[in-house]
Amino acid sequence: MASKAVGVQVPPFAPSKRKRFLEAFFFMRTIYFDMDGEFVIMVTIERGGYLDIRRIRDTNDQRFTKTALEERGAFLIQGEVPCSIEITKNHEAVVDLEDMTYLDAVLEEFRFYAEHIIRFHDREGNVLREFPPVETFRCKLEALQPSQFCVAEDRVHALHSRIQSPEDVCIPVKNTKEGLIMLDGHTRAYIANQKGFGHVRCFYADTGEDIIIYVNEARKRGIKGVENLESLPEDAFHRTWVQFCDNVQNNH
Repeated sequence: MASKAVGVQVPPFAPSKRKRFLEAFFFMRTIYFDMDGEFVIMVTIERGGYLDIRRIRDTNDQRFTKTALEERGAFLIQGEVPCSIEITKNHEAVVDLEDMTYLDAVLEEFRFYAEHIIRFHDREGNVLREFPPVETFRCKLEALQPSQFCVAEDRVHALHSRIQSPEDVCIPVKNTKEGLIMLDGHTRAYIANQKGFGHVRCFYADTGEDIIIYVNEARKRGIKGVENLESLPEDAFHRTWVQFCDNVQNNH
């Protein structure tokens, strides 16, 4: 599988326009953007046409399991096919999807910043897909530089009881000359800090160089470590983080 980044790359879960080129299996993702605060990926199928995959943010959507919604593992395909993905172990997840022709596409999206999840199975335990292991390493929480400057309060509440040990937190990071930059997992890291964990698991990932825009803004706001992150109500989170990401995108 080969991938090549084009356009502006933004931190994960930021509802801004993120473009990237990716070839995988039998499909090609050509543009990744959002509508009304929800994540949308247009995937070009080799035989022609487009596949619309949307990550659902509404935690009250009855089409998906509660766990999948809280874990940001709820997807709507072509506007009508729901898919729930629940992480069950450190490297495994269960998938609820009626039409398995969409499986590879939705797993590719789910694993964009969750490459450590390598085995997917159905409710009966049948393995649907398995990927090569991703090497993780133990890292001090204090060594991680956030690329966000706040987290959503409702998501902190949703995940708090599920994080019982450092092994429950796995963070994708980019290795730079200035240290390890977090690409995702800010909420989990925030909870890990609340619970007094001294370390978490990490794995190396990559993103565009524009990530430094967000890191610099975080540092400008005094966010030089996980302990500086602030938990905000949904409306304040949207004004503070989401609108900042939109402004960056609009100016590039």
